[in-house]
Amino acid sequence: MSEQRTERILFCFQKESGESFEVKEVTIKPSGYHYTQKHYEIVSEGNVVVTVGRAEELLNRIGEFQ
Repeated sequence: MSEQRTERILFCFQKESGESFEVKEVTIKPSGYHYTQKHYEIVSEGNVVVTVGRAEELLNRIGEFQ
């Protein structure tokens, strides 16, 4: 069984400079015998800028962008 990756866009935000970001929840199930792994990504223009494992970390990193 191959890896299954699902992405869900939670919300978008924009810096005062005009740069736009998407915040995604990413869920990965490596195979049928492994637990599901979840993390969050901040993405700009298709490039992952930040990856964090917990929602609290995500909020702190978003605060750094403002």
